[in-house]
Amino acid sequence: MFLRAKRRFKDGREHRYWSVVENCRSPDGRVRPRASGLTPRAILEKLSTMQMVDVHVPTTDGRHLVLPRRTEPTPDQQLLLHQLDLQLPEQPPPRLSAS
Repeated sequence: MFLRAKRRFKDGREHRYWSVVENCRSPDGRVRPRASGLTPRAILEKLSTMQMVDVHVPTTDGRHLVLPRRTEPTPDQQLLLHQLDLQLPEQPPPRLSAS
């Protein structure tokens, strides 16, 4: 995966933008981009709604059961993760903490 700089001129002004590109080969051997047209900012904006939270559950002996959890990706985010060939890690295991 890499960034490709693009520039074009419109109305006498230069416009520059970036695309995140991951190359892959088609069956006939040609290189084709997998995630062309996506800017890093667009990727970050789509994935920024995913959150990681710690759920604290008090126990009867005064400790807290801490469940670190992440939100599940939306269909748009799943498609983006698939296009970039990224996988989310498994949910972290719960842990106990003292007061």
